[in-house]
Amino acid sequence: MKTPYRLIWNAKAKEVNYRVPSWTLYPFPIAQWQVETRFREGMVFHQSLTKDSFHIGVVEVMDLYSYTIHCQKGRAYIIFVLGGSALMRNKEGLFIEFMRNGRFGIGVTQDQELFLELPFGKLSILTMSMDYELFKEMSRDYSGVDWTRIPFVPMDRFVKDLLLDLQRSAAQGSLDTKIKYFFNYLLDYYKSNLPVWEQDEMWKVRKYIDEDFQNPELDLNAIAAREGIPETSFRQQFHRAYKVTPHHYLTSRRLQHYLKNYSDVSPALCYLECGYNSESALRYELRKFGIAPQVVSKKV
Repeated sequence: MKTPYRLIWNAKAKEVNYRVPSWTLYPFPIAQWQVETRFREGMVFHQSLTKDSFHIGVVEVMDLYSYTIHCQKGRAYIIFVLGGSALMRNKEGLFIEFMRNGRFGIGVTQDQELFLELPFGKLSILTMSMDYELFKEMSRDYSGVDWTRIPFVPMDRFVKDLLLDLQRSAAQGSLDTKIKYFFNYLLDYYKSNLPVWEQDEMWKVRKYIDEDFQNPELDLNAIAAREGIPETSFRQQFHRAYKVTPHHYLTSRRLQHYLKNYSDVSPALCYLECGYNSESALRYELRKFGIAPQVVSKKV
């Protein structure tokens, strides 16, 4: 069955079992189909259900060396991290988000593919997704929200109760009629609580970087001074929150801006617009991530 993501692992499967859907199977009985893939040192269990433009999937990873979920373009995902943690990157390896145990958030792949990376350990996630055009229609009343730049936040009692309701509906065979209801309810709940969640200190730092990354004078010293904390302490706090350094995040924002707006333009003509003081600085960062800059100069 076609899914809005692809599962990728770096080990050879020993055994693949396709199962008849069971409404009592742990952790979340939602499947039209179920696949269990066994490896020498681990297992991946995948359940999936597709209804009209909506898709719900559950992925369980146990003791696998390396694992990736490749999210397709043109989708909107509500992701619930039930166990473990994962980094979300784009295909160039630039940071998008860090997702930790017990949190949920929204990921939008309007114009790029995204990759959820689990280098080591275990992961359990539930994803609800829909076509991006449908997502735009459903979220049109939430003006002022940039759904590509919002935090992953703790799953409180309300969200857990909603997931239990989803589980009960699946077990009773009545999920088909409620999928749109669950999406609408979650979007409304997320939007209403966003002002509170955005008060997190490190999230406010991220927003500041997002708003000022095109400024070539913006660096770690400037950000730490603005926060009124030593640079070393600031770097540690940011890494603790997002599992990347603030420098990596700042570089990711600048290079994403380059890829989105200037990928067919010579770095000599756009380095200032991307937040760099010189062409050589931009070219250096592009080389670090294996991005080939445009050779033929074009006017900006």
